[in-house]
Amino acid sequence: MKPRARKASELSCEHDSLWDFSEIYESLDKLSTKTKDASIQKNIEDAKRSFGMLRAANQEALKLKGMLSDGEIWDFADMPPVSGLAVLYLTAIMDKESIQQARSKLGAHAVNARHDKPGGSRELAARIRMVWATGKYTSRDICAEEEWAELGFKSFSTARKALRNTPDNA
Repeated sequence: MKPRARKASELSCEHDSLWDFSEIYESLDKLSTKTKDASIQKNIEDAKRSFGMLRAANQEALKLKGMLSDGEIWDFADMPPVSGLAVLYLTAIMDKESIQQARSKLGAHAVNARHDKPGGSRELAARIRMVWATGKYTSRDICAEEEWAELGFKSFSTARKALRNTPDNA
């Protein structure tokens, strides 16, 4: 029995996966055993190879989607090599909102990593707050003005902002 060609509108796509191609692959496999013509067998083997690549790309896209959703990938350097076809599948699998959420998570993680690194803004803020807490200075402005360059801040205003909402010295 010859498989019926379907229109694109008849193809269904589940939320978490695209087409599996297993059914088509199995049909091609059965067809290749029935035919004796070498040219037809070669065409069938080429088609099987193509559908095998499509199936592999679909699985790769699903794996990549899971890694993005689980937060395993935070940087492009952490990303495994991905085929272009898998990226197309991933785009088809994930809707626009999911892609925006993944990008947002990736961006937030990158910003936090930059601020949390040694010598980053959070460490500098903690250091100037510790200086303020010693009670050496009578005002936050004086503390920020005298300590900002020594601690490694790029400007007085950044050091002063780090002292916002700190408790008053006794």
